[in-house]
Amino acid sequence: MNLRTALIEMREGGDIPPPKRLLNRIKPVDAARVLPDHPYSLITNLAHMLLWQDYWLARITGTKQPDITKDW
Repeated sequence: MNLRTALIEMREGGDIPPPKRLLNRIKPVDAARVLPDHPYSLITNLAHMLLWQDYWLARITGTKQPDITKDW
């Protein structure tokens, strides 16, 4: 498996075994909650991860990269 395929599989959730798809069971209100002593919500962390996966996938494939300077 090459890096491009691995990144696509991770982005699509292919690296998570079906019985453990915990992210699919989290309610949106809980994912948006910022816990005490934690600076970010789960949604913020996932958005950050997706931004960088999209960025590197675009670099690998030679397509237009997302603008990582935007306030996302």
